Amino acid sequence: STTTGIVEAALTGSLTFAVSDFIPNPTRSASKIIVTTSTQQSIGVKLFDLLGRQLLIKSYDLAIGENVIDFDVARLADATYTAIITTGNQVYARKLVVTRY
Repeated sequence: STTTGIVEAALTGSLTFAVSDFIPNPTRSASKIIVTTSTQQSIGVKLFDLLGRQLLIKSYDLAIGENVIDFDVARLADATYTAIITTGNQVYARKLVVTRY
């Protein structure tokens, strides 16, 4: 066997934007989405019920890195909801199940 030296690598030149699923999901009262970005930017968030009714509309200014978006769903009925996250020309959809067990 032979020993090799430690090599360091860095990824550069690419833009990163990722939206996590809801954590936790399903939930009883609160959940969150983590948005990771490599640039400062604004996003729009809308929350819809199964009938397509808009329950929430809000914009967020994101910092570079991980950004946590909290959702208080304690007053919502047991159902499945859809969050639509928009930034620039990108659209992301995430499902959230609210249940009281």
